[in-house]
Amino acid sequence: MPILCKPSILGPESAGNPLRSPWWGKRDNSRSRIELAPELIRRWERWNREYIEICSRNPQLELRDMMQAISESDTASSWPAGYERHIQDWADAGDPSAPPPFDDRYGIVTPEFFSRLHALRQLCGGWLYWNDDRNCIVFAPELEWQRVRSAQEGAEAKRQSDQRESQARLQRYAIGLDEVMSIARSDKAFWEELRTWELGREAKRPSELLSHRPLVGPIRVEHASPAGQAKLENMPIDPIFASFIARVRKPDDVLTVHDIVLNLRGAMRRELSLDGALGWPAGPGIGVA
Repeated sequence: MPILCKPSILGPESAGNPLRSPWWGKRDNSRSRIELAPELIRRWERWNREYIEICSRNPQLELRDMMQAISESDTASSWPAGYERHIQDWADAGDPSAPPPFDDRYGIVTPEFFSRLHALRQLCGGWLYWNDDRNCIVFAPELEWQRVRSAQEGAEAKRQSDQRESQARLQRYAIGLDEVMSIARSDKAFWEELRTWELGREAKRPSELLSHRPLVGPIRVEHASPAGQAKLENMPIDPIFASFIARVRKPDDVLTVHDIVLNLRGAMRRELSLDGALGWPAGPGIGVA
């Protein structure tokens, strides 16, 4: 069974250990501090000695402390979640001169530190990692750790692939939108027809809903679920938009009907110095006058 280690155990080097820092117990932003009773100080001193003895018999606990020290030095956090395998690779390489796979802001990496980490890797016969399902640190024996590591690498590869796909989609969206807007503005007949359509629709808007605040900046379009995407593709629109979209849309276009209508209307409303309200309660859809 994996050994579960809670990160809250306060060893001698833990930030929460009151004997570690002279500023322990400082109140608020003042320079005052809570002084510990002599007996409590002695108990903490005994605990620190006990803890060192416990670590000497438990290499997994000592490894946990070293990895926590790495995380503190890197990001001032309690655990290097997500990059445990990179620390393992660094330790396995056995080269103390190799740069560590983290930002050693506190300068904890010394030849002695690396040597001990390398030795603990051999002694433990496995590795520690943060388990999201159990919400704690888990020690996995080597065979299990390799399965965990493989799963982490697969998840990371998928995350990077999804990120690249999302970035490519955003780039296609931006390029496609620029092209659509350029075509719309260069088609003087369409642009004038859109102006007339927008002014006519605005005239139907209930007067109590007029805000007189002009629309500024780009319109952000959120990525929709498949069901939401289908709804955006099949929204009701007037012929002015239907004929224009039929001319400019490409096969497998990332721009939905909703995206095109929204941005055409947004651009026109900015040109007319109208506000950003494209609709009103119980009013028609944004593509219908």
